Amino acid sequence: MVNSLTWQRFIRRAKGDSPGNRMHFRGKVAKKFALYPPKKVVEQLNLKEGQAVAYEVAGQHLIVKPIQDPLELAVKSKKWAKTSVQEFEAESLREQDELSH
Repeated sequence: MVNSLTWQRFIRRAKGDSPGNRMHFRGKVAKKFALYPPKKVVEQLNLKEGQAVAYEVAGQHLIVKPIQDPLELAVKSKKWAKTSVQEFEAESLREQDELSH
């Protein structure tokens, strides 16, 4: 008979939801210390060529986290305010007027 904890672990693994949702891959350090993630990692994290990443060192482990492009984030995020072109232009003129005095 399988105990409840073992069964829960089995179900999580079957769903791909292991503790910490970690995936393990192997690679090598290339010339000039370049690191090339495997294609599965690139696809899983939806990385783009030239995209910025953050490096975190935890003990003897290197953690690489994708950094979302601020412009892409602004375009894709939920909008919470609305400004018309006319309102923007009026505000711009007020700011210019204040700076010129």
